[in-house]
Amino acid sequence: MTETAPSDLRRGSIEDLPSLEPLWSSVHHRHTEAMPELAPYVDDARSWAVRAHLYRDLLSRPETVLVLAYDRGELVGYGLA
Repeated sequence: MTETAPSDLRRGSIEDLPSLEPLWSSVHHRHTEAMPELAPYVDDARSWAVRAHLYRDLLSRPETVLVLAYDRGELVGYGLA
């Protein structure tokens, strides 16, 4: 990984997909806490497998954009459009 400045944004690619797993797991945990009425939820591994498959499909399309957000060199967020 290249050195990044505080609050740095950069464009990502399919090669960055593995680094998104912990961030997605955090979102998944928040969903389970905020919306218990949607239970039962799958475990983190299954949730990420499904999400990663979707992201792989989306990132194979030229019009998809992945933006990675860093704070002091640590990946703290992402956006996919």
